[in-house]
Amino acid sequence: MVSPLCTHPVRSGSEGRVARLSEIFLEMGHQVHFLSIPRWGRPSHSMKAAWNGSLTVAKTRRVKRFLLSIARQNFLLKQRCSENPGTMDYWQDNTEDGFNEASDTWVDQWLSPSFYSQLDQIKKNFDPQVVWVEYFFLSKILTFFPDSVLKVIDTHDVFHGRHEKLAVFGVNSSWVSTTAEEESKGLSRADKVVAIQDDERGILQRLTHGEVVTVGDFPDVTKRTEFRKGLKKLLFVSSGNPADTHGLELFLRESWPSIRSAHPSAELLLAGGICSPEYQHFPGVQLLGKFDDPRQIYSLANICINPVVIGSGLKIKSVEALAQGKALVTTPEGAAGLCGAEGEAFWVADTTEQFSELIGELFESDMLTQRLSSEGLRFALTRRSHSLSQLEEVLSFVPAVNAQENSLEAKWN
Repeated sequence: MVSPLCTHPVRSGSEGRVARLSEIFLEMGHQVHFLSIPRWGRPSHSMKAAWNGSLTVAKTRRVKRFLLSIARQNFLLKQRCSENPGTMDYWQDNTEDGFNEASDTWVDQWLSPSFYSQLDQIKKNFDPQVVWVEYFFLSKILTFFPDSVLKVIDTHDVFHGRHEKLAVFGVNSSWVSTTAEEESKGLSRADKVVAIQDDERGILQRLTHGEVVTVGDFPDVTKRTEFRKGLKKLLFVSSGNPADTHGLELFLRESWPSIRSAHPSAELLLAGGICSPEYQHFPGVQLLGKFDDPRQIYSLANICINPVVIGSGLKIKSVEALAQGKALVTTPEGAAGLCGAEGEAFWVADTTEQFSELIGELFESDMLTQRLSSEGLRFALTRRSHSLSQLEEVLSFVPAVNAQENSLEAKWN
């Protein structure tokens, strides 16, 4: 299992997905070796302890330097667009030229040549049947394994054109964006490509000749917290990515004042990397900071919000809130990939005014909040069961070392 994200502690939805997948692989009876490609910092002591010798950390600084280059290119994009509207394709036209080294193309520049000798040693020591890579931009690793190995890319998202979409809303992001050609090159190296939701499967299928399958989310349903009567607190958990920051600031400007006017004791709790000091100036806002134990954070509120209005991919934070037994109020974008349960398992606000109204309804009725929480948890359990079936299908031809008689689907029903 290859990933630029850490598994311990979990501080974002994407990290949560990687952590849950690794746990499920082990529960299926597979031996798992985790190859960490550090993004901004190396694995923590808790992660090293959890993997107990089955962790290798790539000895390369290329990823960090490359992401700094991305940040600079994105700054140039923003600058060029402000000087000359109509050059929104600047990033796409200049990506390859900006990063070219030797004969490599963009998708092949994430790892330095010195890393590959380390990879050869892993192959000799471990001899894997499956190589599971998180994100298409680490796909070059797959080319170092023979055809007898099942090669899988877990996409998390569609990455081509991301910055252009964000730039329309004036949002600047240093995270990955690329061209369809580069994304296609990476995805085509896999035998199976995993989409996180059906809406993205068709897009990804057009980029690769390999099989594209949907494997949804795996929320942790074992650590949900209890309902607390009369609590007028909202919780927003986020790593602080630009799309989340944009949504939060819109909520604070256009929804939060009317909520506070109707409910003066209402509080908004922010947890994770989203906790910027500037939000303390808004009345009733509390910054909880980064955390190691999600249960402790989720126990502080009955209602979670996800006010994001732009972005792509499944909003894992929405699913995590439902799995914690929380009433969720979100936007159409925050509910992307959660089709069929709007109005029952969670509420969707189409406008900032409706967002305020829906929060007010929940504040005024504990019974209504509890009912929404219960339906949301039931929905999360059903989704997890379905996702487990999808994952078992992907790995159906891979024998487990410690095979279990019952499927994981049965375990979680």
